[in-house]
Amino acid sequence: MGSVAIFLGWQWALMIYLITFIIGLTVGRLMAVFLPGRSAGLVMEMFPFRVPKLNNILKKTWYRFREFIIFAIPIITFGSLVLGGLYETKYMWLITRPMSLIVENWLGLPAVAGICLLFGVLRKELALQLLLALAIIQYGPSVHNLLSFMTKQQIFIFALVTTLYIPCVAAISVLIREVGKRTAITISLFTIALAVVVGGMANKLLNAIHLM
Repeated sequence: MGSVAIFLGWQWALMIYLITFIIGLTVGRLMAVFLPGRSAGLVMEMFPFRVPKLNNILKKTWYRFREFIIFAIPIITFGSLVLGGLYETKYMWLITRPMSLIVENWLGLPAVAGICLLFGVLRKELALQLLLALAIIQYGPSVHNLLSFMTKQQIFIFALVTTLYIPCVAAISVLIREVGKRTAITISLFTIALAVVVGGMANKLLNAIHLM
């Protein structure tokens, strides 16, 4: 949203927020219809306030951090090694060919953005840096910002898809632990499909009304 605000204006950044908000409400409502359940009454016990003990804080902090180390770091490390290997062997650009129908034709994005969407799952907060790095590799050192190789519409679509699609592997690993592998995979595939469908529809709509 920050990149969209810089290159397109705050109105378009707000538009992404509104789209994701509406989609969240819609999907939540549909899930409530197809997967009905009962909400238990909320009962909260108010504990007396006490000064926190440093020992307890350190124990709880380590417990939270240990979960990340055990589940997330191995996945991130392995994925980074795969990405580095594909880059060094030049096989990375071969990945763009089977993805071109969705990335270039449906979403209207450059091929380099498709690679970023694929590997941005490793660290979603670094998707933008990865996009610029790959763009410099493909287009040369003249690339200094997103507008050097993408149109304003492509920046908007890329940001929208990135916002909606599967979260990073750290979140996926937590999902697997909390809800099981099958449910986590279902959630991941659903978010990918949702992002592709919404991104493609937004691309076609913008092409039709010529707002950018």
